[in-house]
Amino acid sequence: MRRLTAVTLLLLAASSTVAFAQTGNCLFFSEYIEGSSNNKALEIYNATNTPVSLGSLQILLYSNGAAAPSATLTLNAGTLIDGGTYVVANPLAAAAVLGVANQTSSAVISYNGDDAIELRYNGVTVDVIGQIGVDPGSSWGVEPNTTVNHTMVRNGSVCCGDAVGNNAFDPTGEWTVYAQDTYSYLGSHTTQCQVVPSEVHNWGSMKGLYR
Repeated sequence: MRRLTAVTLLLLAASSTVAFAQTGNCLFFSEYIEGSSNNKALEIYNATNTPVSLGSLQILLYSNGAAAPSATLTLNAGTLIDGGTYVVANPLAAAAVLGVANQTSSAVISYNGDDAIELRYNGVTVDVIGQIGVDPGSSWGVEPNTTVNHTMVRNGSVCCGDAVGNNAFDPTGEWTVYAQDTYSYLGSHTTQCQVVPSEVHNWGSMKGLYR
């Protein structure tokens, strides 16, 4: 067997390639606004490390504990870049909300604090706010961290959504909750989800070095 000389080590380095594993490879709701009157909006964040076809995304509303969707919205055709956000708002929301909205819907973006909301990509559930099939009363959570009369922003440590629609939901832990009619975070999202390099060696080249 050959000894690993400095030259050999350089060849080993040259024979390796770099693969990237992302801590999060998901689409998810990054902001939820349940404000006064019609001031309601949802923000979707793309953490998949690749552009996504918006037409493959749907938002589904489950009103008052319904087990089946009360309304469904397919997003407009287009592309959501990696690290980008897409905002869907109620058409009668405040100017500050509509100013950053990419699309409006009065059917789906009409929820209250006790309505579950689902995000699907290519027909598969990728995130849910609330608990499908359950009416929590007025909201999920405990004041001051509830889904009613608040803005909720997904914490930067969250890299994937809650893809299980019928499990218990509590905003605490994954969301930072702000006062009603807080709009200043809408339209962008900061996350700690990163692409982490890991070495994957070309074993065919390496075996030749050990003969």
